[in-house]
Amino acid sequence: MDEKFLRGVQDFGANALSVSVVRRMGPEGTLDSIRDFIKKRIDLREVSTADPSEYRSVLDELTDKLRSRMPSGARHWGVARKCLNLFFRDALYNFYLRQTYDLAKFERHLEIPLDSYVGRALWLEDRRLPRWRTVKGLTPKESEKFQEVASQVAERNGTHRVHLDVIYWRGNL
Repeated sequence: MDEKFLRGVQDFGANALSVSVVRRMGPEGTLDSIRDFIKKRIDLREVSTADPSEYRSVLDELTDKLRSRMPSGARHWGVARKCLNLFFRDALYNFYLRQTYDLAKFERHLEIPLDSYVGRALWLEDRRLPRWRTVKGLTPKESEKFQEVASQVAERNGTHRVHLDVIYWRGNL
């Protein structure tokens, strides 16, 4: 596949992140900085060389790098993680990116993008979770707890946690 085309597909995916994804989560320019990072700083060829068991480490590193490139007042761990999870989910769902970069090997490791709809749905699945607060306030430790419950729910439903977003988004329970 032509590299220029693949870069265009990745850029298209970055541009698909809408204003609503980061509404009230940072100052003007927050979304632009996130899109710019995804377009210019994520090399899917490099990501694809990782062993699937290393995906979490790759995601952690990218989360930290994205946060450092976001505007002051928008450097929230949860916002960066949500946007990266949305991008990688959409890359998995894209035929060209999935096939070229062998993203299917990461499918069981991808996280569900966390937001208020997903957080509430997961809390209803397991009330031992903390009550959902905000994406901006999400910590790595809290995220891990929500991701663990998402993995359990997905396993019960014969799928992977990344796909639960399709069910939980906007309360589509």
